[in-house]
Amino acid sequence: MPDDDFIKIKKRDLTRLFLLLIFFAAGFFLNSFISAQPKTQVSMCNQFCDYANLDFAFVKDGMCYCYQGQIFYNQVQNKTVTVYQAINVGLIKNITAEDGLTQQARNLLTGG
Repeated sequence: MPDDDFIKIKKRDLTRLFLLLIFFAAGFFLNSFISAQPKTQVSMCNQFCDYANLDFAFVKDGMCYCYQGQIFYNQVQNKTVTVYQAINVGLIKNITAEDGLTQQARNLLTGG
């Protein structure tokens, strides 16, 4: 086997290895970009629930959920009971509101 054939095989294998490394690096950066998106959404959902006087519950399938409490009177035990349920408030992309907000809330929304 001549030396030229051996060098060609090595160059071809190195090219394949280089392409595989580029492929995995692109996948790693794409994964980190995709996994960074929900963090922003969690923050916005938390802010929205806070503005609506609800408690933040969780984010599932891209939708925000807040805990809503309802007070009931239990006649058998003669006391009031608060029942919490997670309600779907939808997909929140941008929080904009102006009417009925305090100056502090307006500053939070505008980032000022």
